[in-house]
Amino acid sequence: MQTTKQFLESYMKNCPKVLEDSLRIFQQKLPSLMGLFLGLKKSGGTVYVMGNGGSSSTASHFVNDLVKICGIKAVCLTDNTPLLTAYANDLDYSQVFVERLRPVLRRNDLVVGISTSGRSRNVLKALKYAGKIGAFRLGFTGGNGGDLKDLVDLCLIVPSENTQRIEDIHLIFCHLIALMLKEGAKID
Repeated sequence: MQTTKQFLESYMKNCPKVLEDSLRIFQQKLPSLMGLFLGLKKSGGTVYVMGNGGSSSTASHFVNDLVKICGIKAVCLTDNTPLLTAYANDLDYSQVFVERLRPVLRRNDLVVGISTSGRSRNVLKALKYAGKIGAFRLGFTGGNGGDLKDLVDLCLIVPSENTQRIEDIHLIFCHLIALMLKEGAKID
């Protein structure tokens, strides 16, 4: 059994490198990201965000920041538990996000899929549906991006296989997007 110090050192060992590599990827995509969110806000489009487990929590947090800090219309597809469980029970859990999107998604909206593995079936199905509607699709994932990277228009991949580290950095991405939008940061 590891001591507390050993555990902390083990967890933090690769964090600086993964964070540095992730922020480099983020910075490369930043002009497209900011253009996307600013255009969406101007057009009155809505952001729909989804994920499972820890990524569901990140989705909810991101929506909170988009609405409160940035004044962007946003909905977290996992925040309505009765509706989510009704679709899971009556259809199949892989359909829960598609069914949430069917009555509301429009062409000028944005669908954000968060999946640390890039293989969450319900997220992938919703992204495919969004593509058919013509909505813009943004992905947050990790590792090699899984299938998610091929279903989105813009993808932020954390180069790590460690789920918790990927989740940590996804939340940093969300905070950066919200704060940069709030501050009107100049993108160079």
